[in-house]
Amino acid sequence: MIQVKTFCERLVLTAQKRSIDEVMIQKLYAQLYPHIEEICGEKKIVIYKSPEAEELGELLEKHHGNRGVVAKELGISTTTLWRRMKKYGIEANYNHSDPR
Repeated sequence: MIQVKTFCERLVLTAQKRSIDEVMIQKLYAQLYPHIEEICGEKKIVIYKSPEAEELGELLEKHHGNRGVVAKELGISTTTLWRRMKKYGIEANYNHSDPR
């Protein structure tokens, strides 16, 4: 119970907005409690990323961050794409125009 209380306190204290969303909780959880596995005799932190998040990241990289093209390729609206990016904590670190 103490860990839950401490986690919630830290979440509230580090929040940059008045509302706390799923992404903020996931980031703090991953930061505080990384998953460690022993691989080939070495302890390594294992970061799980959902297949959908990986696909979004790959498509954004492929299309140089052009959300319109990515949304069209996935058959979804740009708003839905933005929501999924927010859900998975995918940062928009791309220039919004296609450099080609």
